Amino acid sequence: MATATEVMTLRLTTDLECTDPPYTDEYMSALIDEQGSVELAAVTIWRIKAAQTAGFVDTTESGSTRRLSQLTDQALKMAGAFQTNEDGGVVGFGAPFTIGSERV
Repeated sequence: MATATEVMTLRLTTDLECTDPPYTDEYMSALIDEQGSVELAAVTIWRIKAAQTAGFVDTTESGSTRRLSQLTDQALKMAGAFQTNEDGGVVGFGAPFTIGSERV
């Protein structure tokens, strides 16, 4: 069973409050257990959010524009940020790294 810290981490990485139905602590914990990690559970939730916004369209009226179609794109980008690579490691946002060099 997922720990309270894992559930809170999942809430923070998916921008969900405790009062957001149906995302109860029990559901979040079960999702973490089912997916095997907080990161993979986050992918699932971001894909759900993308599906929920897929029908949103851009509107322009009275001189203002609302680009609601971007919500789906952004949710899919967030899902991609938590996906795993071929080795099973989390892709993430691209952590900084250093490549060693040697003078010849």
